[in-house]
Amino acid sequence: MLRHTYCTLLNYTVEYTRVAKKQVWRTVEFVRLESGLGFILKESFRQGYPSGFTVLEVSIICAAVIVLTAVIIIGNLLVIIAIFSEFALQNVQNWFVASLAVADLTLGIFVMPFSLAQEVMGYWIFGDIW
Repeated sequence: MLRHTYCTLLNYTVEYTRVAKKQVWRTVEFVRLESGLGFILKESFRQGYPSGFTVLEVSIICAAVIVLTAVIIIGNLLVIIAIFSEFALQNVQNWFVASLAVADLTLGIFVMPFSLAQEVMGYWIFGDIW
């Protein structure tokens, strides 16, 4: 009788530590058998951010996204203020534009900062609640 053993290959980052004042990420690749036993296949250590960016690249990305976020917030605020303050702009089409500006402003305030942090760091640093 031939018995098949099924296994699952998992690859994920296990822990973050500081070794000799450097950021080190330990990645473990292991096989988990159908019986529940697990065997480590490969273990590797990597310095820097888990996203693989260098400090210079992180600085450039952060600066660009911060400028983009500021333009999104300021531009949409100007559109909303113009439509609400100018009586000639208060028609049905412009209320639709104001609605889109509010949605875009909400995205710029609540989504962009968290998305930037996740992309730059390479993992979600805000815990399970967010």
